[in-house]
Amino acid sequence: MLIHILTCLALTVVTLSLFSRFVLHVGDLNSESPRVEAAQKTGDALA
Repeated sequence: MLIHILTCLALTVVTLSLFSRFVLHVGDLNSESPRVEAAQKTGDALA
């Protein structure tokens, strides 16, 4: 029984850590998108 609980706990920790990394990575991409678009707009304005 103890092994089962520890196994489930380990799988939960791994799943949450991978999910949080994915969410943070997507958040970083979303936060960078406006910067890229702004840089493109300023580049177009300078051209």
